[in-house]
Amino acid sequence: MTLCKFIDNVADPLLVDGFGGGVWTVMFRGAMGGANSIAINNCLFGRNTAKTDGGGLHIGIWGGGLTLPSLADNTFSDNTATNGSGGGIYHTEIRPVLRNCILWGNTDSGGTDASSQIHSNAPGFSPDAKYTDWQGHIGGTGNINADPLFEDPTGSNGNPDDDFRIGDPLSLVIDAGDNIAIPPGLNEDLDGSPRIVNAIVDMGAHEVQCLDVTDCADLDANGITDDVCTWWECAAGACNGIPKVYPSDMGSALGACPLDTFCGLPDSLHALTCFQATNPCDKINIDAGGALGACAPDGFCNLADALHALTCFQGTNTCTCARPLMGGPPEPSVVGVTELVAVPAPFSVSADINGVRIFAKDPLVHFRAYQLHVEVSGGLVGQFELVDITIEDRADYVFAGAGETLDAFNVTKGQMINMMIDGDAATGQMAYLATFTYRVSSDAVGTFVVDILHDEANQDQTFLVGAEQTDKIEVVATTPGVMSASSP
Repeated sequence: MTLCKFIDNVADPLLVDGFGGGVWTVMFRGAMGGANSIAINNCLFGRNTAKTDGGGLHIGIWGGGLTLPSLADNTFSDNTATNGSGGGIYHTEIRPVLRNCILWGNTDSGGTDASSQIHSNAPGFSPDAKYTDWQGHIGGTGNINADPLFEDPTGSNGNPDDDFRIGDPLSLVIDAGDNIAIPPGLNEDLDGSPRIVNAIVDMGAHEVQCLDVTDCADLDANGITDDVCTWWECAAGACNGIPKVYPSDMGSALGACPLDTFCGLPDSLHALTCFQATNPCDKINIDAGGALGACAPDGFCNLADALHALTCFQGTNTCTCARPLMGGPPEPSVVGVTELVAVPAPFSVSADINGVRIFAKDPLVHFRAYQLHVEVSGGLVGQFELVDITIEDRADYVFAGAGETLDAFNVTKGQMINMMIDGDAATGQMAYLATFTYRVSSDAVGTFVVDILHDEANQDQTFLVGAEQTDKIEVVATTPGVMSASSP
């Protein structure tokens, strides 16, 4: 069997003892001693139900002996063996050969463990599985145990075929199969699309596509069908259009939204204005990747995206649209450590204006860019309202005399970013970064604390970058600014 779909079938226990919700097959061993076998390639078994064994597939043998059924590039998911074993596959005294398959989310009377995905009724006949995503199973050449991240596993979109396509570029089944295991002549996946994209076959019945065909539909809803695939559509095969020439191509010069197939300063400016919430273009095209050179879009537009554009311009960005996650830059390296300190800075211009200056406490040899995120809390009554974020002209300014910079400020969120267009700087102790200015309400009483928000897992907060995009400057501690207020 090749290029087949078995979806939403139920085995009738009155006819076949409830075996094989999707398929029940038996291999007969003849009187002359010859044994037949079966091959199931590039098929989908989804949401089938058996009352006893083999929710998706039941393979049996009559007459004894060992045969080796072959299963390549198949997906078994969401099948159920209600009162028996092997929610995905059940086999008798045979040893199936599995290659490039997905066995995930199948259930039997014992739950959803490894045996629920594929179950043998006899010891010594465990499957020969390689390059397969097998839920609950650890070990074997090329095997993984990871959620394949299907596009719509619950079936909520109403299209049963879409449920078991890969819907997320984070999926570890992408480019994780074995090309040698593809049966001869099998050149297409279950959708009729190329079986191999990006040089290595995916696990499962569907291959994630990224084809250079025609322009996409109107992704940004501006009435013009001039858009290209964003990373999500490209990696998930959901957009039948041309991929970005550069992932960090965020728009055109002078703030124009259409992508121009270049990467450089205009794209960095798109990232900065998106950060400031003043960019009218579609954010999904501006989110070019994560911090420290990570290729995966992270849901934010900030310093990381601006740096992606600059390193693309410099020819040092290795992210690609076709597989934003399966390659890219090396692991980030720590090139410096520092503590960030918020120092109260009372201003004399007005009694109701106060603020803090942020400093990098420890000397740094190579420093290129930073993003700060602060938040004020405390006080008995009243408030400190953030009204401005600035970079003062000071001798201890971190990039003083070092070269041209780009900066952006978002007062609403309490965030700012600053980056050198080229090169990096060496700093001394207590290098000045920025000033956050607050208006003190007339009824303010108590102690107010300005915290520098820093969380390694949240790239919407504070982070520092060295000379290269993957150079991490580690923030080992933050010291808040503490200010007191008392109403007249």
